[in-house]
Amino acid sequence: MKRILALRGRGNSGKTTTITLLADMLKLNGWRQVPGKYKQHGKDFIDMYKKDSILLGVTSSGDTFDLVNNMLQQMDDASCHIGICACRTYDFSSKPGTNAAVNGHSENVLFIEKTYAEGKNKQLEANTKDASKVFNSL
Repeated sequence: MKRILALRGRGNSGKTTTITLLADMLKLNGWRQVPGKYKQHGKDFIDMYKKDSILLGVTSSGDTFDLVNNMLQQMDDASCHIGICACRTYDFSSKPGTNAAVNGHSENVLFIEKTYAEGKNKQLEANTKDASKVFNSL
């Protein structure tokens, strides 16, 4: 992939919710969902969007090296120009973690740090702001 945008944050910080909001923003801004590419993985998903000649892959999976690597590999196999994914803030083991998976798929990676907030209203506000930050980084 030419570029990866990775939303990085701790577990249960709203990364999946933020990337779901981002998918809605894409659709509202002229990105067309590629038929047959959406797949649900538990609470997470992978999907692909096209606008003009740009193919964009999006996944909310971001908890383990294997999950992130597999989702990014699917984007590579589909010839996505840009990939968007979630990943953990820190990799806590000696094994390669989510940050290593992201870095293994592109030399052009932008990590966007997840905003943390307390309370439902503040979380929604933070998730929406973070989704906009990722969208504006395209």
